[in-house]
Amino acid sequence: MDYWEDHIIIEDSVMNGKPVIKGTRLTVDHILDLLKRRWTSKQIVDEYPGITGDDIAACAAYAAEVAEAERALEEAREEGSIPFDDVKKEFGD
Repeated sequence: MDYWEDHIIIEDSVMNGKPVIKGTRLTVDHILDLLKRRWTSKQIVDEYPGITGDDIAACAAYAAEVAEAERALEEAREEGSIPFDDVKKEFGD
């Protein structure tokens, strides 16, 4: 798989700015939810023609990168190296 950026877009005009697979209205959250429900990549590709296994892998890679960024920001906040208000701004809270 290429980088997730080649498969996932975030645009205000598409699904209210939620990350989606390029060229679709399928959100990363929806694909991750299917995976949590134990759908296979083949089942997802069969159900949603036009997406690929690489698109599904990109959703997982995107989610992993977001989770890592959230952990890093939380650690920085706990260490006091980033003021809590800056962390809140980062996540739109």
